[in-house]
Amino acid sequence: MDVPVDLVISCFERTYRDVLKPGFFSQIERQNCARFKRRVALINNVQDRSCAEQLARALLENGEIDEYHWVSDHLDRSLKQVGMTRRDLGRIPHYSDWALVMHTIPGSQW
Repeated sequence: MDVPVDLVISCFERTYRDVLKPGFFSQIERQNCARFKRRVALINNVQDRSCAEQLARALLENGEIDEYHWVSDHLDRSLKQVGMTRRDLGRIPHYSDWALVMHTIPGSQW
């Protein structure tokens, strides 16, 4: 069953190798008995961007995800869109910056 909802998974240094592994997004769809409208990887705060890029690109090319985004590439626009500054994110910005970006990247309303 197709559902008009995006599956957006945020990953970071400790999790990106698992999230961007072939089969991860498909497994979530199987567990939910649904194919999501879009499957999106949101990548944040990784030490080796080229490694994460290679993994995400392979998933994109294989059709396992529809797109991927880097939090750092969207954060300033997202902050501006909601009227916030980096300072508003506090001392540990990576706990919330991804969620702000997730809600402001183009996509479905769900």
